[in-house]
Amino acid sequence: EFYYLLLMYKNRYIDFKEDKNIKSICLFKNYLRQAGASLMHPHSQIISLPFIPPILKKEYEACEEFYEKMGINMYDNLIEEEIRYENRVIYNDDDFLIFIPEVCRFNGDTVILFKDNTYFSDIEESKLKILSAIMSKLFKKLYSEYGNCPFNLYLHTHPVNEKNDYKNKYNVHIHIVPRKFNFGGFELSTGVYISSESSDDIAKRLKFD
Repeated sequence: EFYYLLLMYKNRYIDFKEDKNIKSICLFKNYLRQAGASLMHPHSQIISLPFIPPILKKEYEACEEFYEKMGINMYDNLIEEEIRYENRVIYNDDDFLIFIPEVCRFNGDTVILFKDNTYFSDIEESKLKILSAIMSKLFKKLYSEYGNCPFNLYLHTHPVNEKNDYKNKYNVHIHIVPRKFNFGGFELSTGVYISSESSDDIAKRLKFD
């Protein structure tokens, strides 16, 4: 099931990319009303934009700055650091790293990081099959941990139809965000977000082989 979902994402992404006016493609899934779902039947959404959204622009610029200063891909460095530290890693193989970032805006934000910095539109179907099996195991762990919890799933990918597409400086990744808590006045008034539990502890409970 996950394989056909990912394959559909890839095929629709390729279709949208053909429009030369498009600069960014947003793929996401909102599960349950509390996570923003407007329809109750299972569905995902894809939106193409003629500009690069601010959050992605900041990511690209950070990767560019890191590459200029350090001479390496920021995500390659992140992968090495997380594997070395180990405590935030949920799953690791030759193609993908799943971990909880040390600092999260959303408590329990789970990231699936592609180790190869290929474009999402170019990912091999064999790797989609590997990823689908991994996601099946991951969602079983998430359900065991959170129950039937609202969540957001979204992909961050390279910009499209741009001269600077950050090919060697950026890696595709998927965020899965459980929506157990709403923001309070402190978060909304300051832009500072409090995590009630350490990333290490969450990752420990979600870890699988």
